[in-house]
Amino acid sequence: MGGTNEFGSGGVEGDSVFYADSEKDVTDQAWKDSPYYADWNGDFDRRGILGGFCSTIFKLQQWMPQAKIILCSPIGGGSYVTCDNAVENGVKTSVLPTSGRESMTLEKIARIMEDAAWRMNVPYFNIYRDTSISMFNRNMMIADGVHPYILTDKGGVIHNTANDLMALTIAGKMNTILPLMKYDDFAEFVFSGVALRPVVDDAPVADCDIKLVSAHGTFSFDARTDSSGCVTLNDVYGRLTYKVMCSVGDVQYVGYVNITSSDMDETVSLSPVV
Repeated sequence: MGGTNEFGSGGVEGDSVFYADSEKDVTDQAWKDSPYYADWNGDFDRRGILGGFCSTIFKLQQWMPQAKIILCSPIGGGSYVTCDNAVENGVKTSVLPTSGRESMTLEKIARIMEDAAWRMNVPYFNIYRDTSISMFNRNMMIADGVHPYILTDKGGVIHNTANDLMALTIAGKMNTILPLMKYDDFAEFVFSGVALRPVVDDAPVADCDIKLVSAHGTFSFDARTDSSGCVTLNDVYGRLTYKVMCSVGDVQYVGYVNITSSDMDETVSLSPVV
C-alpha cells in the first residue's frame, strides 16, 4: 500500500505514452540499472502526473507481477479555482499549488488517477466521488486538508463521520475486486470465549442489549451484557472489525472492536451517535 501527501507539489497532467529511450530519454538511472530494463528500454514520462502514476505502476508490475495494485483517489471536496489556499463562502477549497501552466485541484488529480488506472489495467477506488465528502462539508470532516477527521463539538460529543465514510466505502470496494469467501472459508477464524466489555466514559454498560455488525455487513448478531458489563461471545467469526451498538436511555452509542482470537478480553469504548 502506497500513500502520498505529495499531491501538494502541483505539476502538470502530462501524458500516458510509453517512450522508448531512442524516442525520448525519460528513464531514471535506477530503472536503467535494474535487470528488468532490458526487456523494455524505456519508461513513461515521469515529469507529468499521469506519466508518473503509469511509471510507478509499470515498475511494480515488473517487480511483483502477482501483486494486486489498487489506485485510490484523494478524499473529495476540492473545487475548481485558480489560486492557492482559496476559501469560497468560508469553505476551504483544497487547491494545490499551480505550476504556472495549469491549476491542479484534487478533483483533477482524481480524474488523472482514473486515466492511469485505465491505461495500466488496475482497479481504481474513486474515494473523491463516492464518500459524500464534498466542498460543503470538507472543512469539518478533513480539518487538516489531508486526513479524515475525528471531531469533538462544543458539547463534547465525538463525531466519527469521516472515518466511517472512508472505511465503509473502501471496504465495499475491496469486496468487488477480491474473491468473496464462502462462509465455510471462515471456519479457521471462528472464535469462542471472546469477552467484550462496552464502556461509556469508562463506566461499564451493564444489563444492556447490544448489537454487533461486521464492517462489511456480512455478519451481525445480538447479545446482552451481564451485571458486570461483560458479554461473552462464542462461535463468532473473527479477524474482523465489528461495530458495537447499544442504547442507554434515549441515547444511542457506537464503538468498534477487532476480534482477533479466542479467549480475548477487550474493553470497547462507546461514543454517542450524532
